[in-house]
Amino acid sequence: MIFQILTPYLIYKFFSFFLLKIKKFNEIIIFASIYILILICLFFYVILSKINLNELWIIFNFYNFFVAMDIWLFGLLKKSVSINILRFLSEKNCQTTLKKLTNECVYKLFYQRVLILKKNKFLTINKLIKITNLGEKKKLFILKIRKIFKIKNAGYYKLN
Repeated sequence: MIFQILTPYLIYKFFSFFLLKIKKFNEIIIFASIYILILICLFFYVILSKINLNELWIIFNFYNFFVAMDIWLFGLLKKSVSINILRFLSEKNCQTTLKKLTNECVYKLFYQRVLILKKNKFLTINKLIKITNLGEKKKLFILKIRKIFKIKNAGYYKLN
């Protein structure tokens, strides 16, 4: 039973590890593609082996839990500004100015996010940066979602 529970996740980790080394695709696309492929394989495994539905439920839940934790940790470690600052400081022997730290760590991450918003046509950049109609619609959509789930006081999308 343990083998059946861990096998889908281990396959997921194996393919994720090698496909992330290629760096040709976005990480989330790779994670989602492998996830869906393994779910399809699990479906055919169930049909061919006539597995008990209780066992299938256990396997499916453990697989989803491990994949969710994996993606959460990946996002936490890759996108964390604090971790990037600590990494930068450790590479520079813990001595730098606040201005250099801001320019090297925070500015680069901020600029990447601005470019993502521009690429997705949520804002325009000329001499000034301006939100587009699509960006305004996205902001309103997020505000509605936040209101539905009663999420308050979090960053830019604070509810009034």
